[in-house]
Amino acid sequence: MLTMTAQTAWAYNVTYIDENGNQKTESAIVLNGGEATTLNAGLYVVTHDITYTGTVTLSGNVKIVLMDGYTMNIGTSESRLSGKGFKYNNNESLTIYGQTNGTGALNVYTTGVSNYAIWAGAITINGGTVTADTNGNNAAAIYAETVTINGGHVTAHTAGSCASAIYSRIAAFTYNGGIVSAIADDTSSDERMGYNSRAIASYGGYTFNWCNATDRITIGTTGLYFDEKTATFSKPFSDGTTTYSGTLTGTELNALAGKTLQPAYTITYDLAGGSVATENPTTYTIESAAITLNNPTREGYTFAGWTGTDLDAATTTVTIAAGSSGNREYTATWKKLLTNTDITVTIPSMEWTGTALTPTITVKDGETTLTETTDYTVSLPDGRTNSGDYTVTLTGVGSYAGTATETFTITPKVLNAYGAINICQDQNGTTAFIDGSSEDAVSITSNVTVEHVTYNRTFTAGKCATVMLPFEYTCNGNEGGTFYEFAGVEQENSQWIATMRDAEDPVNKVTTLVANKPYLFMPSGTAMTFTGGATLNTTGGGGQQTADAGSNWTFKGTYAYREWITGGANSEEIGKAYGFAGVPKTDIEVGDFVRVASGAKIRPMGCYLLWSDTPNAAPARRMTRGAAADELPSRITVRLVGSNGETTAIGELDTKTGEISMDGWWTLDGTKLSGKPMKHGVYINNGKKIVIK
Repeated sequence: MLTMTAQTAWAYNVTYIDENGNQKTESAIVLNGGEATTLNAGLYVVTHDITYTGTVTLSGNVKIVLMDGYTMNIGTSESRLSGKGFKYNNNESLTIYGQTNGTGALNVYTTGVSNYAIWAGAITINGGTVTADTNGNNAAAIYAETVTINGGHVTAHTAGSCASAIYSRIAAFTYNGGIVSAIADDTSSDERMGYNSRAIASYGGYTFNWCNATDRITIGTTGLYFDEKTATFSKPFSDGTTTYSGTLTGTELNALAGKTLQPAYTITYDLAGGSVATENPTTYTIESAAITLNNPTREGYTFAGWTGTDLDAATTTVTIAAGSSGNREYTATWKKLLTNTDITVTIPSMEWTGTALTPTITVKDGETTLTETTDYTVSLPDGRTNSGDYTVTLTGVGSYAGTATETFTITPKVLNAYGAINICQDQNGTTAFIDGSSEDAVSITSNVTVEHVTYNRTFTAGKCATVMLPFEYTCNGNEGGTFYEFAGVEQENSQWIATMRDAEDPVNKVTTLVANKPYLFMPSGTAMTFTGGATLNTTGGGGQQTADAGSNWTFKGTYAYREWITGGANSEEIGKAYGFAGVPKTDIEVGDFVRVASGAKIRPMGCYLLWSDTPNAAPARRMTRGAAADELPSRITVRLVGSNGETTAIGELDTKTGEISMDGWWTLDGTKLSGKPMKHGVYINNGKKIVIK
């Protein structure tokens, strides 16, 4: 027969850690152990090692303080109680407290069918070391309508079918901290009850929270009872691989089986416009290996370091040491590269003086002007006494980084300006710079001798252009093409042929360009070059003209910007003039031969072919004499004749498109064939002389 023994009252002032983590001192009743015992409502304390050999019954809400270094046993692992360790009668609660070190212990061992190690209306464990162990079927180590663990070391273990280590029957099981292990060994199901053993079973769902980095809860392989239940993670937890936060529902809870969950600290990042190739972790635990952050990149910037948790200044290499704790925040900082598209560098050209020049440099970030030495430094190249291009190197400082280079130019000193021609001086002497793209009229009032001539005009190889120059020059073959003089326009069997003859003297093999005379130029490259100096002649009336004596055609040059407008300037020449395009324009390519219409223009030092109603005075008879303007051809064959009198190239001028096509096969007299000739002889094909044998 079991004997029930009431606890003898013995008051003791005890200090313990309450459910909020605060120290509290109160008077408590000392527990002494013994046989089966009933505890009335109140605060009790374990001041020495004690053992109960019978069930402890709760008759009211009971609180027990486990003093450091002492143990309270209800049964033992060798001598388990049959039935219940703690039990209640009418929804009484049991609350366990510990002291600072948490070494005070409560051990409860039971056995038998439907037994419970700790059974109460509500069970709250705030501290101490609590072990609840049972090995019967349909049993529970910790069983209550509400189970809450706020701290301490808690081990709940069952061995038997249809058993739960922790069972919260009505309200949610709540874990707020401490080191908890809930293990139910037997994985078999109970046919009568219809469900398996569970490490933790709660019909009210689950709430997980934590207070300290050392908190952790181990859920045995039998997992959680999850049918239509949810688990809410108030703070993130990690099992070492996966981070859990928010709410898990239904079968998602099964993923927690066999896992030890521990506090996971968040790591948040502000990349400030950057990106990382490999993402940085967003959580970690005190057991995580050391974490070195992957640095971000950002186009147009260089990474200047992280700022944030535990950092006194921007740091490019940040490592979160193993064993660290606490939420962390990191912000990327940047320095703008001087090569960023927001950065503009302006260095105006300077005129040659013969002494070393220092340029004025303006650097802007958007609309903001940067300051030298504060935002950047300047490295100037040596010399800077001669005309030419020089490269300046800028190096970012402060909020800017990287290097950028910018070129500035020391231009020759302008001595005189004659419209599109400037006479300049630099370390090389005097040079005439001719701007082939200028629209300024050329007007030289007196002869000027220079040591060099530079013609700044871009040509297209194989595309005819026209040119008239204000100086005499003897060619040496290095001018970049061949000069042709106008020889006339003839009409042969309804075919119109414009002949341009190589200006080279066939005997002396020298081409002497005449000042102010128009020429057709067939470039072999993109530039026209001159060697040595020249004397620029006065331009007088604006240039010479070459007439085809006795015919209606004249090849004219101009030193002014010439425009043909209906009812206006030069309108009488509209439809009668043909010009070569020397520079690219809309729908016109370099080298095109274009019939002038209203709105056409020609730059200074260009030339054009003009038909007149009145033939040029001369005794020679020309087949084009008397032709009317409305009889002008839609196509003109252009024939280039070498200095030896032989045809070197033949093309066809389409006066509608303005293009000269040298495609196809031609006879030497300018007749275009329908295909490759079958007869022996010499022909022109695609601008080249071909012998058919």
